[in-house]
Amino acid sequence: MTEIESFSRVGRPVSPLWTWITEFQQLYLPSLVDKGYLTNQELQTFLTWWERLDDDDGALLFAPPVLGVIGVKAS
Repeated sequence: MTEIESFSRVGRPVSPLWTWITEFQQLYLPSLVDKGYLTNQELQTFLTWWERLDDDDGALLFAPPVLGVIGVKAS
């Protein structure tokens, strides 16, 4: 038997999902500057934008969908 299930999550500011994404960005995005994928100015522009969203009670975050897959090894 195999199963495939799709999971989608939506969060607003102060929800656990929003908080997780915010914390992840604070830890990970500076490494993109260090690697040259973002400039420091681009990072600061993004963080300023995110802070504005964080104060917007109407903001919604749609997390990327995740698939749960259960497979059976063929014999």
